[in-house]
Amino acid sequence: MPDFRFDPISARWVAIASNRLARPMEFVPLKETLSSDIVCPFCKGRESETPTQLEVWDHQGQRVEAAGSDIDWSTRVVPNKFPSFPSDAPMDPFDTKVLSDFIQDFGPYDQSRRPGVQELIIPTPRHVSSFGDLEKSEAMISWAAIQTRFSVMKEKNGIEHAMLFMNCRSAAGASLSHAHLQLIGSPVLSQLMKDRLCRNQRYVEEHGKTLMQSVLEWEQQQRTRIVTETEDFCVVCPFASRVAYQMWVIPKHSFHDFASIDREMRDALALLTRKLLRRLDRSLDRPAYNLMLQAAPFGATDNDHWYVEIMPRLTLPAGLEWGTDIWINPVSPEDAAKRLRR
Repeated sequence: MPDFRFDPISARWVAIASNRLARPMEFVPLKETLSSDIVCPFCKGRESETPTQLEVWDHQGQRVEAAGSDIDWSTRVVPNKFPSFPSDAPMDPFDTKVLSDFIQDFGPYDQSRRPGVQELIIPTPRHVSSFGDLEKSEAMISWAAIQTRFSVMKEKNGIEHAMLFMNCRSAAGASLSHAHLQLIGSPVLSQLMKDRLCRNQRYVEEHGKTLMQSVLEWEQQQRTRIVTETEDFCVVCPFASRVAYQMWVIPKHSFHDFASIDREMRDALALLTRKLLRRLDRSLDRPAYNLMLQAAPFGATDNDHWYVEIMPRLTLPAGLEWGTDIWINPVSPEDAAKRLRR
């Protein structure tokens, strides 16, 4: 029997199709291959290979002013050397008086030349690939850096939204194997983001709580898709999981604004994400994955509910997904949660 499920958070349909696991596969899955010619620019002693650092933290979690090569650093933040959203305007890119000059019509299209911001957060000087490989202290210090830089991004004029993500391994889009996170400040909002804002606002007006609060309450009643639960967070494989073993780390409180959570909750999030990714690496033989901090655009957090999303990259989207945005998932979230609990 077909099992189509609708995700109210992303407004996508998903088809749970466990029978597809039995398909004959003529192609051999791609394996990770590392180039021996690349000198890793993120390892200790190679700080000169990156742009000048924006901030650096030592192993005690203190921000320091010294150059990265002069201290025993734990986390570094540097501008992305090859940004997707470059900030190369000849004038102050965040001067509100000139932002309108970057908007142009281009035939039937809209075109924006507003600059963005793109930073790399390097959570360890050690050459490891997964967030799950970090030491506990490294995980907590890196999340402190994330929150700090997220707050800095929030104060920049012309930046509408910040996206924090980690692409782990090449199948997830990583170009370097050394674990690193990216924080992008976008000068424009996608239609997906605008639609999500409208859905959340409408839901809060009608129900007096966020849509994710209702999802969380329902999942806690069902109990079948919960991977683990703590005082601050509930981890679920969502009912309409777009990919196999997808996980949401949902905060139970302080959920409107990630930038304002206290240190205890932030440290708990750091250790929980580390634990989940270690569990994922063990359960699925170190798969590629994307980790994302899903948060509302700046200035629009009252009706939203931030959360962390983990998306293993075990299958590739194909024609149906790209053509219709209906996703095929060969592993039910109920089975995925059961395996991850073990």
